[in-house]
Amino acid sequence: MAGTPDVTTNFDTKTELDFRNRLIAKFAVPRAKRFWNTGFEATPKSALYPSKDRIEELCRDVIARIQQEGSASDIGQLLVEWAKLEERLLPRARQLTERNVSVPEAINALVRRGQLPKDVVAGLDEVRRVRNVAAHRPGQVEGADVNRALSLLRELSKRVAVDLD
Repeated sequence: MAGTPDVTTNFDTKTELDFRNRLIAKFAVPRAKRFWNTGFEATPKSALYPSKDRIEELCRDVIARIQQEGSASDIGQLLVEWAKLEERLLPRARQLTERNVSVPEAINALVRRGQLPKDVVAGLDEVRRVRNVAAHRPGQVEGADVNRALSLLRELSKRVAVDLD
């Protein structure tokens, strides 16, 4: 039993006594089917969220905003990491070709001169396509595509670093 029977008049504000402002306990209930058994089952979603429940709408809105912010953050990370890769590729390719080349031209020049393996090119092209959509039409790129491209970019950046150093 929790309470404050000894405090009746000596407090600054009533909120000090309000248990809604205190974390009493925190539990994590597994979602795994093996956790639940006969007679002890998960509360059905219909009981948690009655039809036209304002809390469910609020929760969906929060989830959507979090996913949108996460996606924007991942897009930003993809753009930053791609820019860092360009900073490695372009100077080397421009030195080798003695021309001011674009990123695709730089990649091809480095492959022709044996500075990058051919299998890296396909991955860089894939990442570059996602990066271009993310940079110019961010509303049209899927979060999963950005995550895949970012993961691939990180892997390829390590290989490029080894090959160019």
